[in-house]
Amino acid sequence: VTPFSTVANGKSHHLESKYPEAVDLDCSTNSSESVTLCEECDQSKVEYLCQKCDCKLCDKCFDQIHSVSKVLKTHSKVIIESSVLKM
Repeated sequence: VTPFSTVANGKSHHLESKYPEAVDLDCSTNSSESVTLCEECDQSKVEYLCQKCDCKLCDKCFDQIHSVSKVLKTHSKVIIESSVLKM
């Protein structure tokens, strides 16, 4: 799995080749607390789960990735509670 790829149903999906305009994401955060980071940018706190992509993403990555395709636009954000991430 590369940066900008997802794994769903045991298969790696490389989104960077299909959606190159969504690759340049700056999602940096200055938080010093221990948080689960976005699977895409590895910089920002996870906020959402995309059940169809099987990815935990920050708000910016979710919106950027899911805005570039008619199919991806149909995916829904599922809010992840911080207490769930610590399990």
